[in-house]
Amino acid sequence: MPLIIVLYIYFFSQQKERKKLFVSVLPFFLIVLLWIIISRGFEPRGIVSGKHELYYGSSFGSKVHLRVLLSMGTSVLRYIWVSFFPINLVIIYPHQIESFTPTSKEIFSLLILIAILIVTLRMKKFSKEASFSIFYFFISLLPISQIIPFSVVYGERWLYIPSLGFCLFAAVLLKRLFFDKNLKRLGIFFLISITSFYFFVTIVRNRNWKEQITLLEKNVNIYPRSMYAQLFLAEEYIKKEDYKKALYHIAVAHKTHPGLFEPYFWLGKYYAEKDPHNEAIKTFSNLLRDFPDKCKSNADFYYYFGIAYTKGKLYDEAISHYKKALTLRPLRPFNREVYNNIGNAYFHKKEFSKATESYKDSLNIDPDWIVPYHNLTIVYKRTGKLKEFARYFTKAVSLDSTYKGSLEDPGALEIEQK
Repeated sequence: MPLIIVLYIYFFSQQKERKKLFVSVLPFFLIVLLWIIISRGFEPRGIVSGKHELYYGSSFGSKVHLRVLLSMGTSVLRYIWVSFFPINLVIIYPHQIESFTPTSKEIFSLLILIAILIVTLRMKKFSKEASFSIFYFFISLLPISQIIPFSVVYGERWLYIPSLGFCLFAAVLLKRLFFDKNLKRLGIFFLISITSFYFFVTIVRNRNWKEQITLLEKNVNIYPRSMYAQLFLAEEYIKKEDYKKALYHIAVAHKTHPGLFEPYFWLGKYYAEKDPHNEAIKTFSNLLRDFPDKCKSNADFYYYFGIAYTKGKLYDEAISHYKKALTLRPLRPFNREVYNNIGNAYFHKKEFSKATESYKDSLNIDPDWIVPYHNLTIVYKRTGKLKEFARYFTKAVSLDSTYKGSLEDPGALEIEQK
């Protein structure tokens, strides 16, 4: 915003007023500088690079950051193209850097951008409004141009503010046509054409947004190499219990990016939740071998590894992995499931006192979650502690008046049932 104010002063103020106006903008630059200093804690994220994963987001001036900057020319040109022709839009784009050497396409893109900026600067003599609108577009893209590294390389949602510059540029051109008697009909033609085209593509795009699956299916059809689009689509199919399609999209992501942690980890998650548990244990063991640093800092890895061990009746290993998950994310709400699963493992080992302790730890995190109450009623029923059984059964019924779980199905420890 401060740069846009400076741009406006430069284009549309009297020369004698500029110095005073420029000085008045300085506080805005100080605020921006302060924000940059405070917000250095960007979360590092990865970019696919061949069979490896490059991390960026918090390493300003690093080799990876400079490499990403060199690749941004193609992204900026794509922003320009999408402004004119918003077709084949998706929510998750793949971004690949094959090596640290810039490609010819990236270099050519940077040269095109330099040429556009030179032409725009010279355009000021003929149309200040048109020149200003183009510079506004590029300046508005600066915060998401990886000058300050962050986790998203490209997304047309970032065009919301820059698109004002594009709309102003289109308005300036149409204005010139409308105020020229010889070109007025041409202006009307362009206005009707532009309005009709954008109306049509908006209707088409809205159909894609009908539901999450439709949106993600469109995504993977256009960009099948978009790893996260494949994985998120698989997650949606799991919610709909279409496990065959879910496994297919996880497999596609893993096959497309065989050297990356995420798709292989999702494959392990799928096996852990849907069985076979032996495949899950094998997958997680391979992950620990191939990605030791990522695994040792990932609470979800130990959580799902624990689920696989539980299903394989390796309860000591399961408890060990659940506890590692707790140490990595001691304050996360998801720990209610971790404590509950630890209790289940102790239950299967017939260590009922430790099981009840873990279930109560789960309730300390979420006192309104019915599953630990259900499990406590089972433990107290089996151990003959009828007073405690009645207490927790009453609480379960207060949460769900139709609850009969421990009376009808004393073995349902992990699934929330009425």
